[in-house]
Amino acid sequence: MPTERQHAHDARDRIARACWRLVADQGIAAISLRQIAAEMAVTTGFLTRYFDAKQPLLMHALARASDTLAARAEAVVGDSDPQHIHAMMQALLPDDEESRLAWHFWLAMGGMQAAHTDFRAAHQHFPDRLRRVLVAVLRQAQQAGQLPAQCYPAWEADLLLAGVSGLCAQMIATPERFGDAKCQALLTMLVLRIGTQGSPPGE
Repeated sequence: MPTERQHAHDARDRIARACWRLVADQGIAAISLRQIAAEMAVTTGFLTRYFDAKQPLLMHALARASDTLAARAEAVVGDSDPQHIHAMMQALLPDDEESRLAWHFWLAMGGMQAAHTDFRAAHQHFPDRLRRVLVAVLRQAQQAGQLPAQCYPAWEADLLLAGVSGLCAQMIATPERFGDAKCQALLTMLVLRIGTQGSPPGE
């Protein structure tokens, strides 16, 4: 039988996902507690039982989006084989409803960073988390001789994350130009060039 803590966790998760849907449909500026309650067919009192204002609710929805996307990549982390790096990046592409909504929300919240420093730190949690994993995998590949000694894992990880984030943003914003097949091919091109440029300038 679900505990009170589990009920609260499930309710907060439902609220976060309702937030994702509304942002995808109407944009971040249109979000209010009343709209979220209407989307869920509950009262605003139900929302304030878990969040006392819109900002902490958005922070929670952002954390859930970040965790959802990061977990998709982390679930396929294997050994240092570069093929696993490709699988990690591929897992991030918005190819189902959950990932599309999570990406849409995460991207939309990027615009809130200038006005709210709390949002800036929370928004950066997702790429920072993935960067740590990527750097570790790339270093293992380098130590195993699968990448050249002059490869710089930290910069390679930054380039991979910038590339896949850009692809995902384009898939959300202009799906007619960036369909699944094209993005899969572009992603493969991005991964294949790992370690081909040597050390960054000044290193």
